[in-house]
Amino acid sequence: MLTENELLAQTDSDYMNAEQQAFFKKLLEEKTRRVQQRLVENQEACRIERQPDDTDFATTEEQRSMALSMIDRDRVELKRINNALEIIESGDYGFCLETGDPIGIKRLLLVPESLYSVETMRIREAKDAHQAKVS
Repeated sequence: MLTENELLAQTDSDYMNAEQQAFFKKLLEEKTRRVQQRLVENQEACRIERQPDDTDFATTEEQRSMALSMIDRDRVELKRINNALEIIESGDYGFCLETGDPIGIKRLLLVPESLYSVETMRIREAKDAHQAKVS
């Protein structure tokens, strides 16, 4: 298995070879485990418990609300990770879904579930921002 330094030292012609795909698959699987563990912890925090007074109840409700927000965020993140794992299996991982251009090793190390290049993401975000203003 490649190390991160070995991965970064490879040439552009090695981009998304079998070793690199195996590296990112392992990275995504580890990230999946971390997010799933966080989900379990936050779901546990949402358990309903009786509170002796209104202050404790308010604090618990605030914590529960934060946990629910984190659960929603983690579910979205898990979906993105699972999509990336599916794309690894199809052999298209590491290439922008929209343009087909390489996403880049450095970006994938930071956000291994990335499915779009930085340029494409900027365009998509600008379109989304414009749509939000128009709506």
